[in-house]
Amino acid sequence: MKNKKENEIVNECCQYLDDQGYFNATWLLPPKFYAIKTSTITTFKGIFWRQNTTPVFNTETKQFRRMGKWSMPGVGDILISDKEGKFIVIECKTEIGVQSEYQKIFELRFTGKYILARSVDDLKREGL
Repeated sequence: MKNKKENEIVNECCQYLDDQGYFNATWLLPPKFYAIKTSTITTFKGIFWRQNTTPVFNTETKQFRRMGKWSMPGVGDILISDKEGKFIVIECKTEIGVQSEYQKIFELRFTGKYILARSVDDLKREGL
């Protein structure tokens, strides 16, 4: 098995969720919302989005910009709101990747379902 980068794992997990009937949150925005086929509504399991938590890199100053006031360090890579209203957080890591201290704290304090995924197989094992 090829050693995958974290971004590749995130993209594969997002594609898997899309294939399984979770809609990317961008579908909630017009005009895409109106383009959803009626047949797809029957397979709807919830919505998901990719949560970018890395601040933007400023090429002029060669530094990352400061995180916004309301940004939350440690939040997972993918967030899901399922059709029952339950909230699921997925943190993607490589085979050897480890959670940051902020990610560990978020996992401990989060009251919903938290999945540490190293591949799509972890999502399947969790019933997604």
